[in-house]
Amino acid sequence: MRVESITREAFEPFGTVLEFPEGFEGNFRIVDTEEEKPWRVAVFRYSNKEIKKIENHPYSKESFEPLKGLTVLLVAEHDTPEDYRAFVLDKPVCLKKGI
Repeated sequence: MRVESITREAFEPFGTVLEFPEGFEGNFRIVDTEEEKPWRVAVFRYSNKEIKKIENHPYSKESFEPLKGLTVLLVAEHDTPEDYRAFVLDKPVCLKKGI
């Protein structure tokens, strides 16, 4: 398995990288919204290092923000979980619905 760096282009099929675009000089920018069904921000601490199951949120987006340490994020389209990709989670991202 190849672990990729998170870039806007590489991660686009799965969601949005939460960052300022290159050359952006402002202090505020909305990078992703959900108007139909609002969503929540939560914190989750994991301790296992083994993948036992894959999950998705078919009706809401999900964000991941690295807080401490090194993490690899596996992502795949809902219909083809065997075609997953692995990214070093070194910047915050927001997954599309169903990823």
